[in-house]
Amino acid sequence: MFDTAGATETLEVGVFQGETLFVVVGGYDGGEAGDYTLDLAFTALEDGTCSAPFAASVPDTIAGSTTGQADIAEGSCQSAGNAGPDDVHVITAPATGTLSLSLDSAEDLGVFVRTDCADADSEIGCADTFIGGTTETLDVFVFEGETLFVVVGGYNAVDVGAYTLDVSFASSEDGTCEAPFFAATPSTQNGDN
Repeated sequence: MFDTAGATETLEVGVFQGETLFVVVGGYDGGEAGDYTLDLAFTALEDGTCSAPFAASVPDTIAGSTTGQADIAEGSCQSAGNAGPDDVHVITAPATGTLSLSLDSAEDLGVFVRTDCADADSEIGCADTFIGGTTETLDVFVFEGETLFVVVGGYNAVDVGAYTLDVSFASSEDGTCEAPFFAATPSTQNGDN
């Protein structure tokens, strides 16, 4: 690409994860030289898969669709080996407590949560009890800083479509085994038992 002297040049290219790129800056012909500023920026593609999940926050309301997506995984409450396409969202737990998910869709979609997207044994909750048109709800206990993969997908291969996923959170550190207080080390903790 070239433009008139002193103008800002821009270039956008698609890249793959782990790919090495070489950026070469030079004059239009051999007689052009001088100072320059090179600004580089990167925008990650989110495609709703385990390797590039959609980023979600807490709280959040997500309008999505499984149309055109791949069948990535099945939750324990879905049809084994025959579940529909999935959207994967990633959330970092803001504190220790309960992550609450509410899924609405006209299609028979469900929601499940894993701590390792590709590992079915890391599932900590699954909800796909009702046919389309009925809200699916799921509450899972999570620990502060934990990475959570929230997967929305069809019960069967034909269950595909739009959805709304509401994400909320309630902190529950109360000093019990289920919700312990967390402390950095070294530190001094004061309490009342």
